Amino acid sequence: MTKEIPAPSISGDAAEGGNVIPEGEPTQIGQKVANPTEGMSGTVTVDGQPVDDATVAVDPQSGEITVTVPEGTLGDGVTEKPAKVQILDKDKKPVGDPIDAKVTKDISEVVDPNWNDTNLPDDGSRVNVPNTGDEIPHDTDVDLLVGYGEHNKGEQDWTVRLEENGSITVIPGGDAAPEDSIEVHVELTYADGSTETKTFIVKVPWTLEGFFPENLGEPDCGSTATVASSTG
Repeated sequence: MTKEIPAPSISGDAAEGGNVIPEGEPTQIGQKVANPTEGMSGTVTVDGQPVDDATVAVDPQSGEITVTVPEGTLGDGVTEKPAKVQILDKDKKPVGDPIDAKVTKDISEVVDPNWNDTNLPDDGSRVNVPNTGDEIPHDTDVDLLVGYGEHNKGEQDWTVRLEENGSITVIPGGDAAPEDSIEVHVELTYADGSTETKTFIVKVPWTLEGFFPENLGEPDCGSTATVASSTG
């Protein structure tokens, strides 16, 4: 008497936090295939449409399911969409119901704030550098760091501060001189944990007239050269 081999089926639960599938990264989801066989595969759909070049691999021994969706699946400006993963047997027939998942992309790949290199005003006073790129999303941690380097001969700290509108105020050190400059490093940590750093230069202009050293190092309510703040 021949023993009947159980058909493949879906077992287990989604990964903690849901089956999150980052673009371009092979990702093992929480569910597995019970009684897997050679030749199993699957499809991925987003917005009800099959994702071209997506792959679903089923380990014929463990039943682990690994899903890969290509970069660019979500399109410009989108960081997350729900998806369905349908497992197929070796004959390309569906195994169980579609598995819920979501395709994601790092916020740092979508959002692009920007601050341009800037000169101080000719009189040496503070400057406000606008964010000319994308708005900083809510729940973003922003650290402002000052890099002095060989182009700044003064010994007193410059002050930098993130404003509510995303601009950055820069106040030179009290002993800054014409042609001194600093680099401002804007370290952004987004809500999804992705990070990026933007850098811009602020320079004291070379002027023969109109430069007033007394404008340097204006008091600014205790701001420091390093600021940790959040927009929201």
